[in-house]
Amino acid sequence: MKVNMNKANIKFKDDHLKRYVFNAIEKIKNFLKEGEKGKSITYYEGNFREDVLNNFNTSQSEEIFKDMSKYLNDWRLLFFQKKINLVNTDSDVSEREEPKHFFEYIVSKRVY
Repeated sequence: MKVNMNKANIKFKDDHLKRYVFNAIEKIKNFLKEGEKGKSITYYEGNFREDVLNNFNTSQSEEIFKDMSKYLNDWRLLFFQKKINLVNTDSDVSEREEPKHFFEYIVSKRVY
């Protein structure tokens, strides 16, 4: 991935997410090369699109989505999302709204 990471262009809201976003794309790349047919892996947990848009500038986001689209359009791979609902055990209403769900992003290697 060739995202320009100079400090002037980066304004992360959640700095630790950048590593997970880049790892997600690397996981897919490695799975395509080395993964067994019919097997699947979870490559990201969260809300990928929202995490990218909220934590990278426009040109970086476009580059990440461009890299991701190469894999999404690869006929050898199948992509799935599994919605995971969070149970809120806290009865108090917080000032900051916490997410009520997230997604597991799963890729499977097609058996052909």
